[in-house]
Formats: sequence, structure tokens, C-alpha cells
Amino acid sequence: WLPQDASEEEMERAIKLIKTELPPEAARARYKAKLRDKAARFTEDAPNKLWVCDVSEVAFMHTKLYLCVIIDVFSRKVVGWKTGGSNCTRLVKATFEKSFAERKPNPGLVFHTDRGSPNISRRFFDCLRKHQAMMSLSRPHVPTDNPVVESFFRNFKSEIIYTQRFTSLDSILKAIARYIDIYNGLRPHGFLGNKTPNMAEAEYFAEHPTNLG
Repeated sequence: WLPQDASEEEMERAIKLIKTELPPEAARARYKAKLRDKAARFTEDAPNKLWVCDVSEVAFMHTKLYLCVIIDVFSRKVVGWKTGGSNCTRLVKATFEKSFAERKPNPGLVFHTDRGSPNISRRFFDCLRKHQAMMSLSRPHVPTDNPVVESFFRNFKSEIIYTQRFTSLDSILKAIARYIDIYNGLRPHGFLGNKTPNMAEAEYFAEHPTNLG
């Protein structure tokens, strides 16, 4: 963890340490098994306490598109997404700020992601501090340390990207939006007792109305 009130020296030391550690290769089958196990244990007791984020490449035709997704761990809801032409700090920061403006979490939100360079940049650290959020990073050499969003991307690609042919940016953006709408509003999740993410949040806020925002 890097606390929101970390000193300038602590931030510089953390960034330097993170950038010197490179993950090794992992066996595919073992990776998937660990991912499933960790996803089942990645929990929170309320919305807007722990968000997880990742960026994945979505290739179509001769173009590369990068999709950034943020998921609330309590409900497994996709609370924000954006696309861009490169995997950069600007994309992650814009996705976070859009999600934060819409959800309005209380101070102390934990934002968990991997150690990719866009996530550990000084600009993004400053963004989290500005919003009184805390950074959580996957452990070095452990690619299964972000299981919830990794599982989302694995399903998204197997169901949409690898089964359809997209010939325009507009068509792929519409497919992404439609998939996320279905994922949030219509698809039951075993982790949630076969409720959808929207249902899980609606039930929580019905029981805890003072926790809205």
C-alpha cells in the first residue's frame, strides 16, 4: 500500500522500486487456476471501498485500441471504462476521474492495479492523492494479483473480440458498451449469489441509504 498522505520521499522511493522489478513468465494453466482462486477471495463489504483497474489491448483490422476498465470489487460492477490509442497514464487517469465524478466515493478509496508504467507514474500518484484515494499494487512477479479485472477481460475477449469481426471503430465501441451494459445489468454472477452487479448495489443501498456517495 502507498497511503494517501505519503511523503514526497516515500513516493519517489516507491516509484523507483516498482520500476526496477519485472515479472517473469508464468505457466498458462497455473495462471488461470490462481486467477480463479484469487478472484473468489477478492471481496469487500460495501461499494466504493475497493476498485480494481486494468488496461487491455483490443486489436481489430490493422488498428490497436486500448480499453481501460475499473470494477468495484463489492458488486463486480464496471463503474467506468474508456478507450484510447495507447496504453498511457492519460487513459488510466481519465477513466479514474470519470468514475470518481460519477460514483463520488468517500475518502479512503483503495485503487488496485498492476505495476504497468501508466499506473505508477507521478501524474497518476498525484491524481489519487488529490482525490484522497490510496494506491494498491500487485506484488512483483505475481501476475494473478489482479484477478477480478483479469477475469473480466478474459471473458470479454472470448465472448466478443474473438467471435466477431469489427470493421470500424464505431462498431467495436458499440460492442464494448453493449457488453458492459449486459455485464452490469443482465448477467447473473455466481459470486453475487446469481444477482447482477446492478441488483447487488441496489439491494445494498436500499439497506444502507446513508452510504450513497
